[in-house]
Amino acid sequence: MRSYPRNSPYAAARIVALTLIADGRMKDIELTALEHMDAYGRLGLEPMALRGVLHELCADMLSVAASANQDDCRITPENVRTLLAEVDDPALRRLVFELCAGVARADRMMHEGELAILLEAINRWGIDRDDTPRHTAGARHAASRTARCNRAARAAI
Repeated sequence: MRSYPRNSPYAAARIVALTLIADGRMKDIELTALEHMDAYGRLGLEPMALRGVLHELCADMLSVAASANQDDCRITPENVRTLLAEVDDPALRRLVFELCAGVARADRMMHEGELAILLEAINRWGIDRDDTPRHTAGARHAASRTARCNRAARAAI
């Protein structure tokens, strides 16, 4: 995958873009949620620039899949860690987490891929409930609840 300058609007936007496609499709309601959160302005990008970042992300993922002889694109933990590593500014991390949580909640369903990105951000970035706006704290609770359910399901098998 291509890299962007550390803490750049493009590096931050790519994490948001990954969340947009994490459930396998991008929905209009998720784009509307980004508009309502003024994601473009807060990231310092024009709306078309985010679409460009999304296009480049998809092209990179297709390239990785082709080089690995895979028929489909997969978001791997390694992909997520690589993208998260390009943002180390605490304020930008909080903003990106807030935007990703907003995208994940937009359709009122927390999909596994979205949850994986949010959990990795929480773990890698040390996101704390006190660091995030009140309306994104629910993502941590949902992530914690889902992780407990997954552990219980694995233990039952």
